[in-house]
Amino acid sequence: EMAALSDLSTPTLIADGRYSLDVPAGWRQGRGTFAGITIGALVRAIEHAVGDPKRTVRSLTAEIPAATAAGAADITAEVLRSGSSVTTARASLVQGGETKTHVVGVLAATRRGHGPASWQDMAPPEAPPWSTVEPLVMGTESWPEFTQHLEYRLVDGMPMSGTTWSVGWIRSRHPGGLRDTAHIV
Repeated sequence: EMAALSDLSTPTLIADGRYSLDVPAGWRQGRGTFAGITIGALVRAIEHAVGDPKRTVRSLTAEIPAATAAGAADITAEVLRSGSSVTTARASLVQGGETKTHVVGVLAATRRGHGPASWQDMAPPEAPPWSTVEPLVMGTESWPEFTQHLEYRLVDGMPMSGTTWSVGWIRSRHPGGLRDTAHIV
């Protein structure tokens, strides 16, 4: 049976601020592993390091300076600063002594109120309900390896066809139990 996405992107705590991740095979995107796995794992490490479930990820910046290979990886996470309402933290994934993925997250509790001081929700694009859109049937020859683990229900704009956007629905074929920020990543 296929491992759940939430399990594949959840690092194991080794010691304070240090984690390990077994980067799965079969999830390549080009030369390296699909960034959703590695960035998701770093988000989970950051959230664990922050240790406050009321502070959720509000902003995330990720860099992928090198391709991540399947196999063992080390992760470090640290809080850079934690104030009365906002925490900034970073995490890095390292293989063979080289940083492969680096993430900085800003986490904060929900703000009450209106105007620029409150958090704003974005409206999703117009799309019919996911259940009314047929899943896309994809051949493996032209799609990255990781796409076999996801179900695509496209409304408009075909990925990898030169369009700058797509509208539709996507979900993991084996999501696991967690539906959190890392899952969305």
